[in-house]
Amino acid sequence: MIILTRVDDRMVHGQVVVGWANALEINHILLVNDGIKADEAKKSLLSMAVPPEIKLTVLDIREAAEYLKTGQDNNDRLIVLVASLADCLSVVEAGAPVKKVNVGGLRFGTGKKQVMPAVYLSRHDIEAVEKLNAMGITVEGRSVPTDKPVDILQSVRKADNVR
Repeated sequence: MIILTRVDDRMVHGQVVVGWANALEINHILLVNDGIKADEAKKSLLSMAVPPEIKLTVLDIREAAEYLKTGQDNNDRLIVLVASLADCLSVVEAGAPVKKVNVGGLRFGTGKKQVMPAVYLSRHDIEAVEKLNAMGITVEGRSVPTDKPVDILQSVRKADNVR
């Protein structure tokens, strides 16, 4: 069962494996990334950041969508991790049953604006949020479970007065 779908360009790190996994009693992390799926060295490094009691699965976008539609173990309490809003949208458009998305960290880059602490969005990111929202998916910003959830679209509108 999907407990949390999280967008975080750092992927597996302390906030995920200590903060979220502990608070939500997670026993499985599904890391969704085409590049990492194809890179054994990166997969190995990321697996070292995951405690042994938590299963780590790395799939590409297509595989992840199929797994989330049909292949989940009912005993799994799952965090789905994606590195970008575009990847999240792709997984959802491929049929993954996602109802809510947590945006935890997207670093600064050219053409990005800060919409909340640790979250910088490009125009493309904002479009992905709008599409997810139009599909009935809640998109919240929150770094750790104890933070108050923030509506990302409201933060975008406050940050740069768009739409």
